[in-house]
Amino acid sequence: MKIYGKDYSVAIIMLMMEGELEATKVSLASLLNSIGNEKNVSTSILLNGSKNSEIKEFFTKIPGVKFYSSAKNKGAVGGRNYLLTKQEIRKSDIILSLDNDVILPTDYIYNICEFLVSHPEAGIVNPIVLKAQHFKEFFNYNLYNSLSDLNSDTLPEFSSEGIKRHFI
Repeated sequence: MKIYGKDYSVAIIMLMMEGELEATKVSLASLLNSIGNEKNVSTSILLNGSKNSEIKEFFTKIPGVKFYSSAKNKGAVGGRNYLLTKQEIRKSDIILSLDNDVILPTDYIYNICEFLVSHPEAGIVNPIVLKAQHFKEFFNYNLYNSLSDLNSDTLPEFSSEGIKRHFI
């Protein structure tokens, strides 16, 4: 990802459990939408507490996504620590950890990376969670049946400015 004219490698890690497939698909779709055509950005997902081969098959078909599974549930911290042992993640300039139930603004990944680059004293950055009582109306979850249904054409405008207009 190019920030201030310099290239940075970015690794994004995400945990999921077997019963969270649909939420993870929606979250991943918004993540991929936020990444866009950025270079040097990788996503790693850990299926925590399951070795479900159907879930593995689904995620291994998505370019730029590395999939891992653990039959033993490592918990949130243990799962993240497991992913942080992977060489492709450790060698990244920036590592982002996302929950598997978030929907990201289209400019989120760039903005959070830009913040980290411009504030080298920051080790951890956490986004604000919006109180969005109209969230379901804005994002009709029932509309999307699969990851292929979620793309930049079907997602409503969800940039930082779009959030301000609709929720704040």
